[in-house]
Amino acid sequence: MSPATQREPADDMAKLRFQVERDITVVIGAGRANQSRPVSSETFFGWLRVTLDIRGLSYPSSIIETPQGDLLLDPQFHGRLFLHGILLPMTTPGVKHYKFGYDFALGKFSRDRQGMVAKCEVADQVRQIWQCALHMHEQTLLPIYVNLLQNFPQVGDIEQADRLLGPSTKARIWKYLLDVTRRKRFFYSETSSVQSVRMIRETTGKRPTRLPEALWSLLRSGSPIRTVKEEQIELFKDAETCASPESAFAKTTDWALKACLALLKATKHIKVLYVKGLTGKLDVLYDAGHGTLKIHHRWLDFDATHQEASCRKWFPAAITEKNAPFFCGHVVEELLYLSISSIFKASSTLRMTEMKYMRQIRRLLRVLPHSIKLRPHSGGLLVTWEDNEAESFRKLGGGGPEYRVVLHAEECFIARSELLHSEADSTEIHGIRVVWVPSAICCPGAPMGLFGRKVRSKGTCSSMFGKIFSNLGNGIESEG
Repeated sequence: MSPATQREPADDMAKLRFQVERDITVVIGAGRANQSRPVSSETFFGWLRVTLDIRGLSYPSSIIETPQGDLLLDPQFHGRLFLHGILLPMTTPGVKHYKFGYDFALGKFSRDRQGMVAKCEVADQVRQIWQCALHMHEQTLLPIYVNLLQNFPQVGDIEQADRLLGPSTKARIWKYLLDVTRRKRFFYSETSSVQSVRMIRETTGKRPTRLPEALWSLLRSGSPIRTVKEEQIELFKDAETCASPESAFAKTTDWALKACLALLKATKHIKVLYVKGLTGKLDVLYDAGHGTLKIHHRWLDFDATHQEASCRKWFPAAITEKNAPFFCGHVVEELLYLSISSIFKASSTLRMTEMKYMRQIRRLLRVLPHSIKLRPHSGGLLVTWEDNEAESFRKLGGGGPEYRVVLHAEECFIARSELLHSEADSTEIHGIRVVWVPSAICCPGAPMGLFGRKVRSKGTCSSMFGKIFSNLGNGIESEG
């Protein structure tokens, strides 16, 4: 046909005219055979479903076009795959059901046009379409894609997304989850243990939110999402260490916790550090690599530990001062329980051992000495203290615990750890059983220590050491 006689394609379509050299034409009619059967409109429109190119008849009403192919949002095309606009009559074996429709711009048919050549090729084509579409229409499509990841983890639309999606797309998904939840939820894998979920509630102050394994794996490979244990490590990592306050409550809690840890061979050498600046409800973290137990400093604050629930209706006004009595063995118990859980993690085999250990600790905390005072008495020294054992139990008799009084310089801090539960030789002097502590475990020049059986008088325990101190030397008698 000469250029002068060429017609406009749009005009030909409007008038149902075709050109042999330009168009593929299918003529539907009665045909030449006398026995021909008419074609119903339903059959005719069914034929049109094999292609996307007939606008107004088989073209999607909602479509996102990308260089890699088209995402078909029209519900009539959900679950259907096209290649270059031609319907794939049979998907590749093993390919999952699709929530949306796709028209691939790249790829080739398998033999007899039965589908794409490979399953991985289909997944990669879908990934490329979504990745381009999300970049072009993030505000509209990102909620749709995250909904697939969260609520339809088995569909083919997101197959191998954790491996195929790029880092920038994974980062967008993570940011969307944080924004839509206002950062008030803590995400965890559907395979996480019950204990992990409980830890999230107790330590982060956020609502635990389960993620399907596919979405969890995707985020783990391309975003800073963390497990609850990793979250604890991260928060404690940069926390600032702080010294113990000078109050009797803080000093006694600290010393009692260390004494409890010294009872077990596995924990006696652990170094306890107090830190501040943490957020949430994190309390303790054991760093096995450095052998340190990090504890939130609020456990040394009387008001903070009794904020939610007080163990007594009334406390002395001076309870937070330096020489105040100590009535809160429960604080040590609670802190020790958290510490042991962090050190040994969850183990059913350790449960019975833990129960026996905590029962022993509870007994020792009842006789924990406090309100300790030292004063001259009858040419010697009188050491007095109190404990929290019930008077009703004392009246039944049966004897009481023995206490060790150690005499050494204030700077001999190393000796305090050594003397927590050390054994030493004992003897009887003036009717009092005394345990002599070698000065070698103290600092050079420090005096020896001794252990006296307690004597109770009007609710006060005491050990009286008269001229015994004159045998210890190092100026003890002159100080007394």
